[in-house]
Amino acid sequence: MKPFRAILLGMLALSGSILLAAESTGDDLPHVRCDGRRLMFGWHGGAPHRVDVSALIRADTLNSAQVLTAQRSGDVDYFVVCVSGPSTGESSGTESNLLWLKLKSWKLLDSQSMLYQSFWESLQPIGDYHLKAGVLTLRYLNQRESTDYVLRYDSSRPDGKIALSRAGDVE
Repeated sequence: MKPFRAILLGMLALSGSILLAAESTGDDLPHVRCDGRRLMFGWHGGAPHRVDVSALIRADTLNSAQVLTAQRSGDVDYFVVCVSGPSTGESSGTESNLLWLKLKSWKLLDSQSMLYQSFWESLQPIGDYHLKAGVLTLRYLNQRESTDYVLRYDSSRPDGKIALSRAGDVE
């Protein structure tokens, strides 16, 4: 029953990210697709751009990706992307990361990866992503610690990366 619950929660989290992307900036978001452990970014009919995120993810391979926010500052692009894929090994679990990417001419200048769903680390998302006043939030439960955490990204400060807090400390 636990693998089914993990898959169901992962699907709910991803459905929330799709809604969030549609609400945040609409057509300004690039399309993204998975290519093994890399992401392929592209805008309507343009040439795709490959970004290697293999060092940032826990999944064996990526099977879903969704751009949640995208900003440009000068010639630098900032993206927050939700990625998921199967756990490594013989498990039927899922590993999901929230990635913050800083790119210039599609070259990775800086990055951050926050694991929020993991079969191996006993992490589960709580509810959907939320976007309010340009601030993206995602809650997850660390079952080993019995503690809720909040991931927060302020799109008005794109170079600020993703902040991690205990849920009780930010409410």
